[in-house]
Amino acid sequence: METTIESFHPSRIDEVLALWNQTLGFDPITRPSFIRNHLGDPNFDPNLFLVAHDELTLIGFVYAIQKKSSNRNDIAWIQCLCVDAKHRRQGVASRLMEGLLNELDARNVRRIVAGKYSPTYLFPGIDEAHYPDALPFFQKFGFVSTGESFGMLMNLVPYVYPASVQVTKSRLLVRGYAFTNFEQGYASRLIHLLETQFKPSWAGTIRKLIENGNADRTIHIAIFNDDVVGFTSRSGIDGDLDRFGPFGIHPEHRNQGLGEVLFHETMLYMRDHGSTHAFFKSTDAKACRFYQRQGMVVDRVFTEMECLRDKQ
Repeated sequence: METTIESFHPSRIDEVLALWNQTLGFDPITRPSFIRNHLGDPNFDPNLFLVAHDELTLIGFVYAIQKKSSNRNDIAWIQCLCVDAKHRRQGVASRLMEGLLNELDARNVRRIVAGKYSPTYLFPGIDEAHYPDALPFFQKFGFVSTGESFGMLMNLVPYVYPASVQVTKSRLLVRGYAFTNFEQGYASRLIHLLETQFKPSWAGTIRKLIENGNADRTIHIAIFNDDVVGFTSRSGIDGDLDRFGPFGIHPEHRNQGLGEVLFHETMLYMRDHGSTHAFFKSTDAKACRFYQRQGMVVDRVFTEMECLRDKQ
């Protein structure tokens, strides 16, 4: 039977989700999440979501993102690629990748990253342990490793707020710091912290939580002299209340324990409000050591990869 490659059409949503969850068993996705975080992304382009079908049956797809409004539209991110197990090693994945690369070349994209599209990335890189065929496949198309990132997990069922962190918190309270759930009166000060000290996408993520009315349950802040100097958040990336991050401390207030206090304030709140675990998908080696000290464990290791395309 002839395999046809074409652009995604919304009529194939159910087929895509079925193949996704069948093939990417460690990274399942729900219909609401797929629609909200991917089809609803303002940068979504069906011409960068290629599907392969054998007559009427979907057998594979590849999905990439190129930012439409950015001055760096020479970068694209491959969000996902999968092929039905019965149709592997028949060239389907290669045809999908070749079709995608041809489209990106036509758009003058020069740098292609495997995963790591902010803020709604599915993978920060290649998980070789769970998807062993992915690494050599991407290498075949010119992708090279640029580092490692770590997914981490915290079991909250036996969680107890550490006594040492309580001592640190007491010391910081004496010095004038305060720790609290988000309050609307601090919205502009929190956004100012994000816009001046952190990634541009973080401000957008936090704005959504505030606009949706979820901030008092999903954001914790550190205050000093009535200004916001640190924050934690959860669920802002994809709506999953157990997904921790983003999280940051103003550079002038680091290295005195604010981070660990805010982290554990959040873990305690999550435990007390029904969460059995907290997780995030990606951090670097330095931050990984911080989280390990707080009791998190490495859940997955990802190889970060990218490909630089020659100018045509």
